[in-house]
Amino acid sequence: MSTLASATGLSMGLHSSLEWKYIQDFLSSKGYQMEDIRMLPAIQVKRIMTEACSHVSLKLAELESRASFMGKIQYK
Repeated sequence: MSTLASATGLSMGLHSSLEWKYIQDFLSSKGYQMEDIRMLPAIQVKRIMTEACSHVSLKLAELESRASFMGKIQYK
C-alpha cells in the first residue's frame, strides 16, 4: 500500500492520481487541505470525505462519458 493510501485510507486504483487530484480540488473548494482534514473530528471527516468521493465519482463518470462520446464521433 502506498504512503498516500495509508495516510488517507484511500485505495490506489486505476485512476488513482486523477482521483487524488479531484479530491484535492474538492477539498480546496471547501477551504480544506488534507492536513486540515486529519485534525477534524472523525464524524466531520467522514462527512467531508463522503462528499469528496461522490464528487470524484461524478467527475470520473463525466470524463469517461466524454471519452466514449468523442470516440464515437471520430469513428462516424
